[in-house]
Amino acid sequence: MRVFGRMRAARPARLKQKVENDVFKRYQKLRYMTRVKHWHGRDVHSPFAYGLVREALMDRRETPFRTDRGLYEWLRGQGISSRKCMKICRVYAFLGYGSYCTDYVRYAGEDMVLIPGYISEEQLERLSEEIEACGKRICVVLFGIYRTLPQHHVWHYLLRNVRCVAMDFYSFALLFFDRELNPQYYKMKL
Repeated sequence: MRVFGRMRAARPARLKQKVENDVFKRYQKLRYMTRVKHWHGRDVHSPFAYGLVREALMDRRETPFRTDRGLYEWLRGQGISSRKCMKICRVYAFLGYGSYCTDYVRYAGEDMVLIPGYISEEQLERLSEEIEACGKRICVVLFGIYRTLPQHHVWHYLLRNVRCVAMDFYSFALLFFDRELNPQYYKMKL
């Protein structure tokens, strides 16, 4: 009888957590949509960011880019939509990158780092120090920055404490680490 009692007690806690996460996600999406600043790259004054948005991220551009099939398949395996996968692959090709890393713990100087899940503030700080030591333009792709409250806190910690160009697309974010670029934050809808 105790086993059943414990199961019943644990079920409402899980249900409450699920409802809180759902409410948090809906609230964040509504808040995001009402506060988007840069629609389709408008009011983006950085030549680097404007070129990236207009040439690589917008679907209407006819610029042909070679898609890295391995990167596309890995992204699809993570449950990311094909449209978002193509945008990330276009950024990869537009910047002329040749390598990517899917495990940030084993980062060894690749051009693009993909972080599909939760990363703690300490891990993020260590990764940013490793990236800055490389001395080249490196792109970090974060997924699900508004998915849960802890991921959202990490995202805001990053914006406050890490020097980079951040592009927030709600479902994923691009972070560019380059000493030549001024730190900026763009909240975009494509």
